Amino acid sequence: MLLGMSACLDEDVSCVTDSYDTVRVNFLKLDQSNARTDTLYFESIQAANGAFLDVQDTALSSISLPLNPSGNQVSFFINWREDSAAVLQTDTLVISYEREQRLISPECGVEQRFVSLSSSKVAFDSIRVANPDVTLYTNPNLSIYTCQYEYTNVVRARFFVRDTATLAEQATSLQINSIVDDQGNVIQNTPATLERVSLPVDTDRSNTSFMFEIENADGQIVNRRLNVSYFVDEIQIFNCFPQTRVSGLDVDSDDYDFVDVEVDDDELKTNNSSNLEIFF
Repeated sequence: MLLGMSACLDEDVSCVTDSYDTVRVNFLKLDQSNARTDTLYFESIQAANGAFLDVQDTALSSISLPLNPSGNQVSFFINWREDSAAVLQTDTLVISYEREQRLISPECGVEQRFVSLSSSKVAFDSIRVANPDVTLYTNPNLSIYTCQYEYTNVVRARFFVRDTATLAEQATSLQINSIVDDQGNVIQNTPATLERVSLPVDTDRSNTSFMFEIENADGQIVNRRLNVSYFVDEIQIFNCFPQTRVSGLDVDSDDYDFVDVEVDDDELKTNNSSNLEIFF
């Protein structure tokens, strides 16, 4: 922002400035290895004075937020989702800064600069000031991190049959009447034809057993047992909340009375499509 630009009368004097009045913010996702660019779905961003920014219903990995030339702090109420179908979250972002007036030259007058940027958060997982002085060339000024809570206690299992002659494997569905774990917790109690099931394990122990009541193709009721063992620990990534991690999923041959059980993925994560293949 330039004050007194009309004073710039000498054609040989350059009044170009890199001062800027907009904070650039980028979004990053924290996972085990590093921080990567994150795209958030913004329903709305509203300044404390009631003005809405033009980002309604938009997926973005960075945003620009205007500063107040007459004050030293701005606040924004940000309504966002992980994606368009996720749960709506509301965060308040408070940006503080100092204002400095600097004489460019007697001919060009004075400019106002925004420096010593800082920020506080209400609900974002973490915020880092990348560049505290706001100029045309500092991008980003703020980096906002969201945590990837990717661990779960749920084993995802799919049902298969194996041809005894060719050993060819084929996905199948089973008529499951009920599933109960060894603590008496009911996992499934409504008869249904299922291609896959989700089996929550007890993270206070290192193994959990499940009893299946299945109606076979001949209409007979059969019972099958499955015991899974695993390792439980806690992991904390940067400033994110600690997560309980279940890994090392294992099934021995004496842990079940299905035809066979194979481990697909031994770490339980929310994005796993399958951890176990159960052959009936």
